[in-house]
Amino acid sequence: MNIKKKIILTLIILTAAVFAIIFFAAYPIFSSIKKESQDIVYQKSRLLATEDKVKNFDKLLAAHQKHQEYFKKINSLFINPQEPIGFIEFLETEAAASKISINISLQPLRSLAGDPWPSVNFQLTTEGAPQNFFKFLERMGSSPYLIEILNLDINQESASILMKVYAK
Repeated sequence: MNIKKKIILTLIILTAAVFAIIFFAAYPIFSSIKKESQDIVYQKSRLLATEDKVKNFDKLLAAHQKHQEYFKKINSLFINPQEPIGFIEFLETEAAASKISINISLQPLRSLAGDPWPSVNFQLTTEGAPQNFFKFLERMGSSPYLIEILNLDINQESASILMKVYAK
């Protein structure tokens, strides 16, 4: 073999060795770097999403604290169906202020498909002058509770009301 062939053979062997080193050593390193960079991008996106959630939570918490008084007012619109004593006392007070006598009967808690909240029905039977009964109805209209009149029957000296009161 002459020198020229030896040099070409050596170059071919060196080139093959370099490609082998690149393939067996550098390629796994580069693929590992690529995988790690993808993991970093994923972790960064999760971190940004978490930071957004924290910001939104902080805003929601601030809004909740800001509107706490309104939430209490909204909550007071509903009666407690297990203990409607406050509402019954309210009815008795308004009846006395309107100068009528009242008899209250309570029906059980119910949830109808079309209703947004559960409700309790109250059957009221009143005695007194019609103008006093209308004063009582006016007071019911401006009450702090969510009331819906379902049935109203007015006679000369008495009246009967079936009302739905929304509950918690």
